[in-house]
Amino acid sequence: MRDEEKGILIIPYHLGYGRDGRLNNSGRVMIPPYMTLVYYMKTSRAT
Repeated sequence: MRDEEKGILIIPYHLGYGRDGRLNNSGRVMIPPYMTLVYYMKTSRAT
């Protein structure tokens, strides 16, 4: 990606947290099992 471009990164569940998901310190679900992760990104120029 070039400077100031936008992009989407999609991570399927089997490459992310899988069938276990992710719990926080108190045992509550933060990321449910089998969840596909989607990240919206924008590049910026390094100074």
